[in-house]
Amino acid sequence: MVQFSRLYALETQKDCLVADRWQNGEWFRSWNMDITGGVSADQLRKFTGMLSQVVFSARSDRWEWELETDGELQLVVSDILPTRNNLDARNIDFPSMMYVACMSASEEVNHSFVSCDVVNQIWSKVIKWLDLPFPIFSKILELLYWIDSIRVNVEKRKVLEVIVLTTIWFIWRYRNSVIFNSPPMFRSALFKNIVITFFQWVVGRYSRNTITWLLRLENSLI
Repeated sequence: MVQFSRLYALETQKDCLVADRWQNGEWFRSWNMDITGGVSADQLRKFTGMLSQVVFSARSDRWEWELETDGELQLVVSDILPTRNNLDARNIDFPSMMYVACMSASEEVNHSFVSCDVVNQIWSKVIKWLDLPFPIFSKILELLYWIDSIRVNVEKRKVLEVIVLTTIWFIWRYRNSVIFNSPPMFRSALFKNIVITFFQWVVGRYSRNTITWLLRLENSLI
């Protein structure tokens, strides 16, 4: 099923890419007739609203991991991710405002990343793996304050921040897979994927003492 079927029907070049049409925040159309209203106009409004959250690049698609985590965390803390609540504030309508991971509350950043029961189960496994007491978070800032309160050296703190960022990243990926993929990611595999991805990223980036500490973490999973 084509989500924006009316717009697709109007397009004269069916094999074009979205990036071919969306340039500098404007839609350069090549349609067989003008849109004057109705369902087509509604689809165009929703479509351009979604595209306003996207940055196109000339590079091939790839995942990038950088040592600094502040930028990625800032997206969450500043609440500028395209959650359904934020998109609704831009007048983009959805059949439901519920968070797809649990369908028990609206999709806003604090519920999506920390207070949802499904997400809490993921955090519980991650924090248990770190051999730390598991506090209950209701806001993303509480999670970050908790990280700051843990007394470890600078290098280990950076490791903890990367683990938190990896977890947040997978929570968002899982959310997206439920919406866009069929079938979605397996929820039961999330923790395993978080651990594997973290260790793949961290190898070669830290001192021997920190690697020894990390290996103890890995052994605690066996």
